[in-house]
Amino acid sequence: MGLNSYLRSFSWALLFFIISAASAWEITTESSDGFTVMLPDLTVEMKTVGDKVYFEKTDFAGLPGQPGVPAKAISILLPPNVDPNNVTVSLVDVKYETITGAWDVAPAPPYMINENQAIWPQNLTIVDGRDIFTYGNNAFFPATSLGKMSIGRMRQWQIASVQLFPYQYNPVSKELRRLIDGKLKVAFKRSVIARMSSSRDRVGEALAEEVRKRVINFAELAPEYLGNYKMSNVTSEQGRYVIVTTQNILANSRQLSAFVQAKQQRGFTVDVVTETTWGGGIGDMAAERLRSWLANNYEALQIRYVLLVGNTDPQYGDVPMKMCYPRNNETYYPNYREAPTDLYYAELTGNWDLDGDGMYGEYPDDVGVGGADCNYEVIVGRIPFYGSYEDLDHILAKTIRYDNATIYWRRNVLMAMEPSDEITPGYHLGEEIKSKVLLPAGYSYHRVYEENYGIFPPPETTPCTVDSVSRAWNAADYGAVFWWTHGSTQSATDVMNTYYAKTLKDDRPVFTFQCSCNNAYPEYPENLAYSLLKNGAVSTVAATRVSWYQPGPQLFEGSSSNAGLTFRYARGIITDALPAGDAFYQALSGTAIWGNAWWMNCLVFNIYGDPSVGLTIGGKDEIPPTKPAALTVVANEGTRVTLTWSASSDNERVAGYEVFRDGFKIATLPQTVFSDTSVSPGKYYTYKIYAFDDAGNCSEPSDELTVLTESGNMVTVYYKRGFATPYIHYKKADGAWTQIPGEPMQVSTFTDYSVATIFIGSQARLEACFNDGKGNWDSRNGANYFFDANGTYTVEYGQVKLGPPAGDTTPPTPPQNLSLVTKTATSVSLSWLPATDDSGVKGYAVYRDGNEMARTAELSYVDQNLSPNTTYRYVVKAYDQAGNMSHPSNELVVTTDGGPANTVTIYYKRGFATPYIHYKKANGTWTQIPGVRMEDSSFAGYSVATIDLGSQARLEACFNDGKGNWDSRNGANYFFDANGTYTVEYGQVKLGPPVDDTTPPTPPQNLSLVTKTATSVSLSWLPATDDSGVKGYAVYRDGNEMARTAELSYVDQNLSPNTTYRYVVKAYDQAGNMSHPSNELVVTTDGGPANTVTIYYKRGFATPYIHYKKANGTWTQIPGVRMEDSSFAGYSVATIDLGSQARLEACFNDGKGNWDSRNGANYFFEPGVWTFNAGQILKGAPGQQ
Repeated sequence: MGLNSYLRSFSWALLFFIISAASAWEITTESSDGFTVMLPDLTVEMKTVGDKVYFEKTDFAGLPGQPGVPAKAISILLPPNVDPNNVTVSLVDVKYETITGAWDVAPAPPYMINENQAIWPQNLTIVDGRDIFTYGNNAFFPATSLGKMSIGRMRQWQIASVQLFPYQYNPVSKELRRLIDGKLKVAFKRSVIARMSSSRDRVGEALAEEVRKRVINFAELAPEYLGNYKMSNVTSEQGRYVIVTTQNILANSRQLSAFVQAKQQRGFTVDVVTETTWGGGIGDMAAERLRSWLANNYEALQIRYVLLVGNTDPQYGDVPMKMCYPRNNETYYPNYREAPTDLYYAELTGNWDLDGDGMYGEYPDDVGVGGADCNYEVIVGRIPFYGSYEDLDHILAKTIRYDNATIYWRRNVLMAMEPSDEITPGYHLGEEIKSKVLLPAGYSYHRVYEENYGIFPPPETTPCTVDSVSRAWNAADYGAVFWWTHGSTQSATDVMNTYYAKTLKDDRPVFTFQCSCNNAYPEYPENLAYSLLKNGAVSTVAATRVSWYQPGPQLFEGSSSNAGLTFRYARGIITDALPAGDAFYQALSGTAIWGNAWWMNCLVFNIYGDPSVGLTIGGKDEIPPTKPAALTVVANEGTRVTLTWSASSDNERVAGYEVFRDGFKIATLPQTVFSDTSVSPGKYYTYKIYAFDDAGNCSEPSDELTVLTESGNMVTVYYKRGFATPYIHYKKADGAWTQIPGEPMQVSTFTDYSVATIFIGSQARLEACFNDGKGNWDSRNGANYFFDANGTYTVEYGQVKLGPPAGDTTPPTPPQNLSLVTKTATSVSLSWLPATDDSGVKGYAVYRDGNEMARTAELSYVDQNLSPNTTYRYVVKAYDQAGNMSHPSNELVVTTDGGPANTVTIYYKRGFATPYIHYKKANGTWTQIPGVRMEDSSFAGYSVATIDLGSQARLEACFNDGKGNWDSRNGANYFFDANGTYTVEYGQVKLGPPVDDTTPPTPPQNLSLVTKTATSVSLSWLPATDDSGVKGYAVYRDGNEMARTAELSYVDQNLSPNTTYRYVVKAYDQAGNMSHPSNELVVTTDGGPANTVTIYYKRGFATPYIHYKKANGTWTQIPGVRMEDSSFAGYSVATIDLGSQARLEACFNDGKGNWDSRNGANYFFEPGVWTFNAGQILKGAPGQQ
């Protein structure tokens, strides 16, 4: 059926839907009702400097200039039949805790457009950043801990957002108090509603999971919305996809029909509606008619996605954005009042002109109960049309290709962050996305920052310029690009502009969030957002007018600042794997609107592109590359065979090649040349090459090539490592030098020696020198080293000795002059003169009272955590590379100073196996990284350190594992006052030592079956809660604990076909308290026979694990699946269901980091039963070969 015929039949169907929907509800009676809910965790990060208090990374309770105490927003699900005009909330059973001291709370910062435009409220008198009235008022601010309430509807879900203020501050008395307990009492009137139709809003029900994440009382009220329907039945509704456009575009676009078909192939029911259906017009007339049509039909037609295709101009467009006025009541900076928006077409249940003055979307007049909010009924995206059908068709065709392309190349993100002002450097948004979104999802990244900012690892590119961003963008494949900077219609400052946008590659387009002002200015056809949609991007979120940010450190999680929206959108498309539109509107709907600047952000940001396209959504690539051809030997040198072959081709991309020698994989590499340096002269070797793509598809093997290595003279050189990674650069007697830096030397069996064996053919001598690959050389000052043929040599400290290294049995001389540098009540600082050794001193062992306390390569050591007024005896010994230990130094007797000491004692809840504390005193310097190792304490699960502050009153500190992983409160660090004992748990500092935890977590909820096969069952469940945090989950099968995991899912392997199993899951916390079991789940595995691999493994490990991937799949999570004991003595066994795949790649380990992987070549198994013993793979079970 053609599109025009389709439209005629659709109009008749539409009429039926409208008539049916008109009488769907009838109000019959009213009744009063209510409930109470416990307050959730309201913890906010508080920083003190002397008597100054700063609440950072938070929204604020008041206006800029008023005391900067924090605000938190919580969402509550209301019953579906509640009258929103008759809802009240109150706080009951509240308890406060006064924070000891006289405090000066810093004021809330201004809203910012750019570094030169700070927005202060006009109704306040601001002096030095403070409102003089509030700071001069002898009363708590805010006056109550309960703030505003806003009620909105998202399809059938009715949600109240309530503002809470965890802290109150009296600026005259300097008193600061914290809300520590209480309940929220919600009262309302119900309207008992009878449904005239039995139809369900399945699209609305599919929002249940999003609602569950937002509200604190979902479990209690969800049944009133879902009835008997379970969550698993309502979370995957596709819904209808509606394209709103014009007759002209419908008639002239050459790609619109193909786009419709592509969406239908994705499972959507697609409707194309033009002005003949929704009414048409231009500007406001068109906007009103379009929204009215959507509001009347979204539920009846089960619309989920809306794609607007037409002229975007709010005044003259035929499919326009709606011009709203979020800051119309603002007298300061009156130019920043308006906001063209598509949220007007997504939020369909509120009255956008609640006060009836004809100015839509005003804050606060049109926002709140009965008015507009950020909750959406449909998800709206837009492809602007400015008269070029060529551009439109290019965007549509690109979207089709992207939707069907494989996703494997998209797991890489580019982030460009520019400073917004002197206290908002921008990079902290990139680091937050990196640590909380990209790294947990296994994504790689490239950061372009203005400078290094002292972060580790440092950004990949500095400084941030349009040129450096463009170069990075074109140098690799990226799935997404996020930036934060100032902007205009055609430029994002120092990041991107319309000129450079034309130079970007478009074959693998990206998702972008343009966190800058005016980039999507709809009245200007050459705006930057549209330029990127035409070239470089497949979907972009950008601002149609000014967007607002909060200066300084901030919490991106719940903020409506432009950076907060960027963070949540990134998390949506990556962590939650949502389509672009879902991620964007969930980022909006998760915000609380407490001011016109934040409301404006919700309006100005809009999505250009197909709202259903997703970063993690795409086609499945099952086409392997072509087989490598023309495998050829290009060099044969006895101990080296160099191969080359012609490149394979692939429908997507050839990711690399696997080299097999004599049936075993010996290398994986991206290029078409390989040097095998592990061969011997005069032997036959057979090679073949496989190509593979990003999806893991493997080609047929190349033709085999058999090589007889040459025979001839050899030289073996052992080199005493003066370099971490030594290279040997050489030439044979009549030959040429190798290319700098030469060849990497291998680790030898002699400790601290590297080795290289070089084939010199008929030559009699080798000339060589050594380097570290970084420009540092050992060449005997240019004289070089010389080696005769067929000899073995050792090079040590510039000397050449015949033969391999000899064992070193000579110890170093004792360290001299062990001395006291300083001492306190709890620490002793020592120093000594160096020892000497024939092969070099490696380090020093420090002994206290006969016990070794530490090893160090330095000539000094600070012994911490001592007792006051106590005598200790010290000696130091030197040791060399071979481990030989010297005689002790002179003995030093030290008595620590008397007490009481000015100390800080810190108990740290172990998130690290071996925690270190890195600190500095109030006016001192930081300890050397990683800091001081913390000791085990008498409290289970806690480490402890006592630090002498001397005359100082405060300690600043952070924690790490000694391996580069840090707990530093995202760079804000921890602060401790003198003569106190503190406990640090999960980022929170509590006064006093740890309190034993005896309260178990709540049981996990909704244990469900995800998938099953003949030999496996995949489970999932909803999270438990705990007062100190859930550590993990124990999975039980038939009453026996099978595994522990920190995830909310588990795959049970090696089951028997057609067998019934019973599962429960229990949660446990950091203290080991175990919850009651979840609901029981009974599962019967599928029948056999299955396409399986059964592997018997001769135990080289006490508890072996198998880590594997199927032919075109992904690897199991390390360490893999634990193998079971078999009926064959000494063997473990695993049975793995291959599904439709024909091959398994695997390796084995002990779960502790020790691996059996054929030196990285891995093992390969076809379906069947196999026995693995001592590196040999045999067909059949043990003893049946």
